[in-house]
Amino acid sequence: MTKHELAGQLAQAERISHTKAVSIIENVADLIICHFQNGGEKITIRGFATIKVRKRRAFTGKDPHGRPHRHEEKKSIIIRPSAEMLRRIN
Repeated sequence: MTKHELAGQLAQAERISHTKAVSIIENVADLIICHFQNGGEKITIRGFATIKVRKRRAFTGKDPHGRPHRHEEKKSIIIRPSAEMLRRIN
């Protein structure tokens, strides 16, 4: 499902315009991103999922030619579905 398909379903369910639904989805995504950019570590949306930031440590790997390559520390996002979501989809 794309953002526009999701917006179409939201617009129909809430009887709002498609443009307004897209705006709501984009605003929610921006709020989540800003939370993590400002040092937030976790967001819990009950009945849906928990979203966490995990730091991945730096390491030295190898490139396709076998030469050492340094990978810097970075952050990754972990999304863990709620028990209710898992129950509903199974």
